[in-house]
Amino acid sequence: MALRLDAAGHRVTLIARGARLTQLQRDGVVEKGVAARNRIAVVGELDVAQPFDVVVLAILRHHFAPLVPVIRASKARQFLTL
Repeated sequence: MALRLDAAGHRVTLIARGARLTQLQRDGVVEKGVAARNRIAVVGELDVAQPFDVVVLAILRHHFAPLVPVIRASKARQFLTL
């Protein structure tokens, strides 16, 4: 999804943690051999001050509850969960 949004000209920021964060920051975003054009930012936490158009949460159900305070504090316009 991030690569498709990037290819369509949208500004994309990925939030990851742990080893996945390290890997994405080192290697960039790659899916099926297709790499992003180095425009996708990879960070370790959501910047609640940024007025993102949409935040897509691809997380496990039990990881959602701890994020509720962050979601409430965020200036993002919309949150979607997968």
